[in-house]
Parts: sequence; structure tokens; C-alpha cells
Amino acid sequence: MFTRKRDIPDNQEIYRLENHLYELADLYRKAEGDAERRQKIITSYHRAMKRLYELGWNEMLTAAGELPEWLMPDQYLQNVNTHAGVPEGFFRQFRRKQE
Repeated sequence: MFTRKRDIPDNQEIYRLENHLYELADLYRKAEGDAERRQKIITSYHRAMKRLYELGWNEMLTAAGELPEWLMPDQYLQNVNTHAGVPEGFFRQFRRKQE
């Protein structure tokens, strides 16, 4: 049994973090009208995404696992755009400054 985060093999931690992103995205959608709760969810989402990248993750999520585009981490958007052949920074012009 794994007792510490560092004892979890990377692939299991990646799986856990990916699932966590989907849970957070769902919670974000359900927290409509609660700006404080949504901000906490966004912070947790970005923290989980950062950890995935530290583990070498370079995947794309389905829409169910994503926050609205303007809230997604820049690194994720760059990866998605690269996979889709979109010029770097193209969507930045459409991002909102605030929710």
C-alpha cells in the first residue's frame, strides 16, 4: 500500500491527477454563481495540471475535463494548439481577463 505521495508510481499519480481534473471541472460548472468557490477550484485545477506536467504528461483532455478556455493554463493551451496546428498565441486574443 502506498502511504506517501512520492511512493506512488508516476503512471498511477498521472491517472489520479487526470481524474482529479475531471472532478474539478465538474465542480467548477456546478459552482455557478459562487465566485469564491470557483476561484479555489481554479487554483486547485492549475496546481494539479502543473504536477502533471512535472511528471512529463503531455496529453489532451476531453471537454468534460477542461475549464472554460480562458481559465485553462497557458501551457495546456499551447500543447492543444500545437497538436491542432494552430499558431502559438492565436487564442490569447479571445481570453477574458476575468470571469
